[in-house]
Amino acid sequence: MMASGHSSETEDRVEIYRSKGKMLLLLLGALAFVAMGIWMLTLSGDDIRMGRRFNNPIFVKTIGIVAIVFFGFCAIFAFRKLLDSAPALIISSEGLVDNASGLAPGAIRWSEIADIGEYMVQGQRFIAILLVDPEPFVEKGSRLTRMLARANAGMSGTPVNISTNALRIDHDALLSLLHERWAASRTD
Repeated sequence: MMASGHSSETEDRVEIYRSKGKMLLLLLGALAFVAMGIWMLTLSGDDIRMGRRFNNPIFVKTIGIVAIVFFGFCAIFAFRKLLDSAPALIISSEGLVDNASGLAPGAIRWSEIADIGEYMVQGQRFIAILLVDPEPFVEKGSRLTRMLARANAGMSGTPVNISTNALRIDHDALLSLLHERWAASRTD
């Protein structure tokens, strides 16, 4: 089910790690957008007004600031995760430990899961872990984390969403593994 060398598996526990190559690409992409944001801030008002489509200096400078802040946070996240050698996901008979995302909620018992589904946003597939009571997971972390978890829950119906884009496992294989382990926990 999993590619050799990418995960650690025992009878009860599966550890799934981040792809360092994908995390490096994420870091480089985020830094490129930060650089574009800085470039937007260095443009003169005259240069911006000469543009055909985006000729409002306030709009362009605002987009530059937003790019620097948002992609700066993405770069910090990618850099920290690149250095992190801990498993991104741990799946066991007890449940799963999600350390894969920026809003990683940590340990989730199988009994706390109401359903496991999937959805797509702009071509990116996500695994949605629908919770019996999402509120304790929304309330974890810093104020910013809680705010982002609420927004995430509002958009997807759950605060726990897993993207396999930076993991060393195929989306369908992870979805199948999660369904298999969750179903087994319900028959015990």
